[in-house]
Amino acid sequence: MKAFISYSWDSDAHKDWVRGFADQLISNGIDTTLDQYDLDIGDDRFVFMETAARQADAVLFICTPGYISRANERNGGVGTETILLANYFFSAHREKKFIPIIRATGEITPYTPDYLASLIFVDFRDDGIFNRRIEELLRHLYSSPKNRKPELGQPPAFGTTPDSRPGRSTTDDDGDRQVAERLATFLEDRRVLFSSIWGQAGLQSEGTVKSIDEIRQRLRKDLEQLPRNSELSDALWNMQEACRSFLDGYELLGGGLVISSETTVLVRDFRVAFRNELSLISQRFGIRMRKLVPDLETLAKQGYGVEQATMLMFTERQENIDD
Repeated sequence: MKAFISYSWDSDAHKDWVRGFADQLISNGIDTTLDQYDLDIGDDRFVFMETAARQADAVLFICTPGYISRANERNGGVGTETILLANYFFSAHREKKFIPIIRATGEITPYTPDYLASLIFVDFRDDGIFNRRIEELLRHLYSSPKNRKPELGQPPAFGTTPDSRPGRSTTDDDGDRQVAERLATFLEDRRVLFSSIWGQAGLQSEGTVKSIDEIRQRLRKDLEQLPRNSELSDALWNMQEACRSFLDGYELLGGGLVISSETTVLVRDFRVAFRNELSLISQRFGIRMRKLVPDLETLAKQGYGVEQATMLMFTERQENIDD
């Protein structure tokens, strides 16, 4: 596994941190290319960048306000490197791992350069949990996730076993269904899931955050009512995590949201997570949720094109979608 580190020389302290970061990767078997080690006097830095990027299995971007500014404005060495790396990013996205490493953020600047805005990052801002983040990164680089997806099982023997989970019964299923029905009724009144939450200046932060926090608390109470082997608990847990991710993202953006690529992704990911889990609940328990889980076909019948329909499903979903 070969990695190339792209960063900016913000300060001597930052260069020292990057070198220590590279040392950790090298000591854990990652053949890491870093200019402080591999670029010498008289070398061609452009050839160095191109060769390192081409040969790397993973490109790690150490994101700071200085790096992001130079990358977006194509300024200096980082700007030249960005032109090269952006080309590799769009031409070899599936062949390489492009990983933003968030080291520092400003009050206004986004977390990453614009062309990397949609990528999941690793947050290295807190040195107190450095080792935990290094393990997270190494697991990703070595394709060794902490939580592995189980192997696909055999289809159930319908009519003989009510549930494939040990200890399940028809009574348990009825209890899950009742919780699911009450939750669906509760969520039907949550406009944050299906209608516009954008004001003239941006996201209606206070009401949106309050609503999502109330949803999170409701999900936590419902989870407390369900047994550990409940089939419904997985979906509720995933939705609770989606709420937590949104609220964490809101805090990282400084406690206020304006219309931007970051906030669009934040709202989209939240709604997509809920749509996926509610679709599974609807199918499993036969609960009608068309207001919360519309499909492309329904939107298409109302005159929306595929792109428009997709955007509506992810962002500005209309309140009368099922009328």
